[in-house]
Amino acid sequence: MPLNEIIKRSMSRLTLPTKLLLFCVLFVAGIAITHAEEGQWQKQKDADGIQIYTRSKANSPINEVLGKTVLPVPHWVVMNVVSDFANYKDFMPNTTISKELKRQGHTIFSYQYLDIPIISNRDYVIAVKNVSYRTDKETIVYKTQWRPSIEIAPPLPKDTVRVEINEGHWILKSAQQGKATQASYYLYT
Repeated sequence: MPLNEIIKRSMSRLTLPTKLLLFCVLFVAGIAITHAEEGQWQKQKDADGIQIYTRSKANSPINEVLGKTVLPVPHWVVMNVVSDFANYKDFMPNTTISKELKRQGHTIFSYQYLDIPIISNRDYVIAVKNVSYRTDKETIVYKTQWRPSIEIAPPLPKDTVRVEINEGHWILKSAQQGKATQASYYLYT
């Protein structure tokens, strides 16, 4: 079965509350910017099954953010959703353009344009690499990690800030006998 068909079926299985929960993990992790001790993860939030941690990074005014939760769908479904870069505009708030620029081996280069109220619009290109691995013959841990790839970005649109620091990863582990996902989301941007 082609990957796009798997993604469509995966997306159709997600209920609106599950999609919103997935968004909340992304959004809350992205805005949980508070002071933390260098090298030490500090818990900033623990509510509704979502834990948010921050820590400072040496020589940077920007904190690292880590979000953890359990989602009520199998981890392969979550992997299909978070890997569906071309359709982020359809389910990620403020994302008006999302497209895959190219593939190179296990790496996908993705462009996103964010129309954000109050502050300047943002855009970025990231190189996302699938580094999933097996813990044994039966168990796979899905992992994607990304870094900026501004060298292939399109021309900067007017009144837009290009995001040049954008590193992170998803780690998705099977939970509850394969019926749920233990999700970990790391972001430095």
